[in-house]
Amino acid sequence: MLTINSKIFVFDQEGKYLKIANPNTKLLYTSSDKKIGNTLHDILPKNIADLLLNSIQNCLTTQQKVEVEYSLKIQQKQTELCANISPLSSNSVLFVLRDISERKRRENALRLIVEGTASKTGGEFFRACVRYLAEILGIRYAFVTECVTPQKTRVRTLAFWSENDFVQNIEYDLKGTPCEKIIFNQKYYCYDRKITTIFPEDQDLVDLQAESYAGIPLIDSMGTVIGHIAVLDSQPMIDDETRQLVLKIFAARASAELERQITDVIGMKKFIYDLWGDAVNIASRMESSGLPNKIQVTETTYERLKNKYLFDKRGQIQVKGWGEMTTYWLENR
Repeated sequence: MLTINSKIFVFDQEGKYLKIANPNTKLLYTSSDKKIGNTLHDILPKNIADLLLNSIQNCLTTQQKVEVEYSLKIQQKQTELCANISPLSSNSVLFVLRDISERKRRENALRLIVEGTASKTGGEFFRACVRYLAEILGIRYAFVTECVTPQKTRVRTLAFWSENDFVQNIEYDLKGTPCEKIIFNQKYYCYDRKITTIFPEDQDLVDLQAESYAGIPLIDSMGTVIGHIAVLDSQPMIDDETRQLVLKIFAARASAELERQITDVIGMKKFIYDLWGDAVNIASRMESSGLPNKIQVTETTYERLKNKYLFDKRGQIQVKGWGEMTTYWLENR
């Protein structure tokens, strides 16, 4: 898809500039009037020129579209570029160039955020989450909440980032707030401007001098909403795919962490149990080394049940992690 930042060229099979549209000196590395008639190797560093010429010739050979990304230092600034190359004829291509520096910065920052929070849990994770969200999205406020009533009418913040630091956590009712729609409809919302006009009853928005808002629910493994993440700014907010992606990734991680906290002393709030130990491991080996329609038991189990059940000795078998073991088939009572 062409954008206002797209620059269009026509090259021949030798990488010679034939035509240029929408010239922009900064993006094109040198002024357009100096390019016509020159080749990529006349204008660009050799490694970049080699990469692009190879892509052009590959496009012409296959008559298929080729996409290539590369980095170029322009006016002392590293710029990330993406070229979409399509065949025009047997010996010329259409070359559409886009500046993807902002996208790359967001992707790299997102990677760092995920790595930075991967080993954190509990309150430490939630604080890191909102701080990094504010940084990557370039917004003033970010907070994460949990629902505190069964009816999902009230939430408390688990971490709240305000401008340059954390602030005290609060509880508040959802009625009349943008958070209410997120919790009850269980979906992402973005209000890019005039948030106080849309929600005039929310005094907190006025106190924060908020102009824009975006939020996403936290949903547990059972599909139940358990809280939400919200970001706010005193300036209008662009509702783009990057913003949604960042919030979705953090919502998934925050949902898992919040559910873990909610279900902590396992067996009390949720009846989920786990079994550990040698007995479980050996039982697993008996099942995996058995035969269809047969029940295999160890010698210990045989000794305990031999007076109540009939067994047929299988003999010694090799059991992974345990060496040779004598086992029996359960036959009948």
